[in-house]
Amino acid sequence: YRDSLQSVDGNFLDAKAAQARTRRVEQLLVLIPDLSAFGQANSDDYTVKCMDLIRREFMNVKVGEIQASTISSYITDLKAFFKWGFMRNAPWVNRDSKERIEMQCEQWNRNLNRKARQRAHEIRARDKDKILTMTDVAKFLKSKRYALAEKMITAWSRNAPTQLSQTNCMAVRNHVIMCLILSSASRSGNIVNMTVKEVLSAWDRLKKARAKTGSKRKGSPSDKTNWVTIAVRKHKTARSHGSVRLPATYELMDKIMAYYIHVRKRSCPEPVDDSEPFFVSWTGTPLNAGQITKVITEQLALGHIVTTTLIRKSVVTAARNGKEGENTPAADISIRMRKLASLMAHSDVMQNNVYDVNNDDDRKVTEASHMLTQMYWSSSSDSTSPHKE
Repeated sequence: YRDSLQSVDGNFLDAKAAQARTRRVEQLLVLIPDLSAFGQANSDDYTVKCMDLIRREFMNVKVGEIQASTISSYITDLKAFFKWGFMRNAPWVNRDSKERIEMQCEQWNRNLNRKARQRAHEIRARDKDKILTMTDVAKFLKSKRYALAEKMITAWSRNAPTQLSQTNCMAVRNHVIMCLILSSASRSGNIVNMTVKEVLSAWDRLKKARAKTGSKRKGSPSDKTNWVTIAVRKHKTARSHGSVRLPATYELMDKIMAYYIHVRKRSCPEPVDDSEPFFVSWTGTPLNAGQITKVITEQLALGHIVTTTLIRKSVVTAARNGKEGENTPAADISIRMRKLASLMAHSDVMQNNVYDVNNDDDRKVTEASHMLTQMYWSSSSDSTSPHKE
């Protein structure tokens, strides 16, 4: 089944995704006493019994431990597994058992989706109170942590250090990750999956462009030789958006290469495989999304957990709503949002329904309430009503 997921039958999933889906199915199949009984005649009673086992031993237990959307993915994978077996005429499933399992899974998913939507509204309300402001970002840019990391990178560029402590190395790595995330509002997966080859390719293109024009300036946004994009091939929305492109100035690439030369090569002294992740731990192991969240939280030091998703929500919300008192034409806002969607590699639906947490709900309900009040008093002759205009 895992191999089929990586073929045309499974929409060419990568090895990691195929393994994850297979493991989810395995966790549910463990609850079934005898898989082959699904293929026997008159297996309806056995199918009902097994679905009850899954409901009792898995769903009722997990519903309080993991998100409804995650449970739904287990159920969807189980349904797909039995459909896959039936299409191959496997002896452990017949038409009746497959259809009954599909009906039960679809009913569970409908109910789980309702719970997932409720959870999404709760998260939206929670994040609205935690949204980042430009003041929060400015605080980080003026912090001692930021200044110290910049000072170390500058010193390294002048004189290659002979000895480096783990604390200083990780401080520079975290600083570079934070700067890259702020410049692109990137998902954590883009940072985790970015490879050595992708970064070195961008660095080579930038050096060639600058050498061709003889540019020696830094920090000029109008200078095209001051910018380059790191094309990350493997990421969450690669199927619909292709490679995500993370823009980086010459200054930022300088910091990235300082990490590569002075830190990463110490963590991974062996000959580098270009396909390996660019950012690694002190011991040379790849990072994960949880570690990226920890880096962001420590760097911003806002007193609560900050994820890349919260940063993306903050960017989209600020871009759509603008500064207080700012009266930006709708056409300009639309252009701004399309550019952001391209940079952040997400759809308009995701941008409007998930990332924009300040979608004027309070103003809309207030205006609607005022409209109702006027409707109530419109037929009244009581001119003293404070609600009548």
